[in-house]
Amino acid sequence: MARTTPFCKMFIWAGCISGLMLASCRDNPAAHDTEITDLPVKIDGQKNWSFFGSDGKLRYENILPAEPSLVVNGIFSCANADGTYALFSASADAPAVIPGCGRLYSVGWNHNGLIPVCQTGKRISVVNVSGEKQFELQPVNGAEIVETALAYYDDRLMVVTADGLYGFVDTKGNLVVKPKYYSASNYGEGRAMVEIPGQNPSDVKVFSFIDTNGNTLFDVPSNIRLQTYRYLYGRIVARTDKGQLGFLDAKGKFEKAIDGAIGIGQYNYDYYTYLTKDGLSGVVSFKGDKHLPARYESIEILPDQTFLVSDQKGKFRLFDRNGIEKLAFNDYEYVKYVNNFGFVCRGKQGSVLLNRNGRRELAQNLSDVSFSRSASIVVRSDAQTSNDIFSQLGMMVTPYGFSKFKIGMPFYVFVRREPNASYASRNYIMPKLLKDGENVRFTLTLYADRKICRSANPAGKGEPYEFDKGAHLRMIQVDAQMTDNSWFSAQVRFTRNIMNKGYRLVKSVVKEGTVYRLYKAMDNELILFYNESEKRMRILISDEKTRNEVRRNIFGEGIDLSDTPVNPEP
Repeated sequence: MARTTPFCKMFIWAGCISGLMLASCRDNPAAHDTEITDLPVKIDGQKNWSFFGSDGKLRYENILPAEPSLVVNGIFSCANADGTYALFSASADAPAVIPGCGRLYSVGWNHNGLIPVCQTGKRISVVNVSGEKQFELQPVNGAEIVETALAYYDDRLMVVTADGLYGFVDTKGNLVVKPKYYSASNYGEGRAMVEIPGQNPSDVKVFSFIDTNGNTLFDVPSNIRLQTYRYLYGRIVARTDKGQLGFLDAKGKFEKAIDGAIGIGQYNYDYYTYLTKDGLSGVVSFKGDKHLPARYESIEILPDQTFLVSDQKGKFRLFDRNGIEKLAFNDYEYVKYVNNFGFVCRGKQGSVLLNRNGRRELAQNLSDVSFSRSASIVVRSDAQTSNDIFSQLGMMVTPYGFSKFKIGMPFYVFVRREPNASYASRNYIMPKLLKDGENVRFTLTLYADRKICRSANPAGKGEPYEFDKGAHLRMIQVDAQMTDNSWFSAQVRFTRNIMNKGYRLVKSVVKEGTVYRLYKAMDNELILFYNESEKRMRILISDEKTRNEVRRNIFGEGIDLSDTPVNPEP
């Protein structure tokens, strides 16, 4: 099995750490008020989905036609055949649609009895577990709230306006932190990271951490680069401008990591996993005691302080904190631990569920497993005007990429399904992230620097497949096909939004009826193409190598605006 390079793994670890913390580490403070009771599974040979409960019982067997979310605090969501979403109560006998939530434009997940949702044609609102509307999000200074986080964190819900500014509301709908920041993270342990606007687009970015009332706790020192953005276990991963890796504590003080570490993976109050320049992982305590030497491909810290490792031959094993082997998964090519459910193991005959003792929890093999907390990717308003349809573009553009997609990140973290032959290409269409309008249709395509999936078969062909964790996001492409020239007026607002985020116009040329514009931010560049006669618009955000190639084409032989062949999501 091919090894992932150390450089690739740095991106993997920095990007995936928050997701890995979700259900894997002891005393995770983020998980105390979140109970996941049922795991969506598809039994091999069955057409529909079922749930496997943390009590070891199979529920709603083969009755859910679309992939459901996890059951979170008694509630789950599922897509309808028409592209809308439904919210369900996981009752004992059969799932029950929550009143008024059978056809939603977008949906979040249940946290402390509150769920952000959007009815078709309406603004975003927050409902309780009975479907009763608690409040509706109103415009701020004339700008609609067009997006929210999928759930509350620390009783605060992140909101984003059509102007691309971030703020937070409380559980009553009060705007406790006004939308004035260029970016923000969800709250973690009472703190949220925010990006403070500068006086000029070229100003150095300033990041701060605020409390739940919006008061500044501390500014991130100018020599510190954040590697993660949400506090867990009293720390956040950071790096100095000289390359020293470590953590910021609760007061913003930098704490150095072990010598030789070039990446940090999971951590809890006691331990953290680290990556060396050789591309191998180890475990060390915050006191400096090494518990596992750096000789493993990957390491996952489990809630009971044991370690699930993959060795250099691709074999998975379970060690205790003293390095003593407890379990060996010799018959499986891939093993993932899911808190409350055990190990999801993929082998030649399919996937199985094993308990903590390595025994089968479910007699049947599985053809698919889902780990999403919501069936919807994002909670977005459906009450936008034609200008708002385009303003979502400016809202999602960041100096690092587009929405949650960051150039250079490992590609597999963006794919919500198990690896299969459909992903054995370099591109992936991300559905439903951008809202289409009456006169415009969007397509968002992500491109990797190599194939997203590869065969894990020793012969190198066919099943089973695994994600190539060395495949990075190379380019983000947004295409808009219009039936009118609405972009002509909407581009003013788009330009204002991206300039507020630090972009400035560097050059603009017109060739054969197509306008090409190059915008530059501190850490990225954006190239926009618009052809009025064809009513087509394209945005490209890419890595440096790809960007340079595109630039040469623009100012040399031009760029073909014709469709690029892509493989749609299965």
